[in-house]
Parts: sequence; structure tokens; C-alpha cells
Amino acid sequence: MEMHEIEKMVADGKLIKHHTSAARRYVSRRKPATICTYTGRFGRGYIALSPRWDTSQYCWITYYIES
Repeated sequence: MEMHEIEKMVADGKLIKHHTSAARRYVSRRKPATICTYTGRFGRGYIALSPRWDTSQYCWITYYIES
């Protein structure tokens, strides 16, 4: 799964962008956002891991949940 597919699903109303938070995890700045499936506290869907440019010890996690 790639980010453009997630954005299309959000535009179609299949997913909602729930929230973005920071997490202590390394994510490479050379690659595009990493997409993983998610099942947890907020429901089912996908998470996108993207780098934070102010530090290499933390990353941004954006939750996309099935509507």
C-alpha cells in the first residue's frame, strides 16, 4: 500500500484521518512514508510512519481509520 492509495480512500470516504502523534522510533528520511496495517484502540485501518525533520529519534504516526 502506498500513500496515494490511502489519500484516495480518504477522498472516497472509506477511511478518515483520525489523528497524528509523535512516537519514539527511527524512520528513514530517504524513503517515503511507511504504511502498516493497524488494529487497536482507535479501530481498524492503516498507520503512516513519516520522519520528523527536527530529530531522528522520533517520527510522526498518522492514523487512518475505517469509517
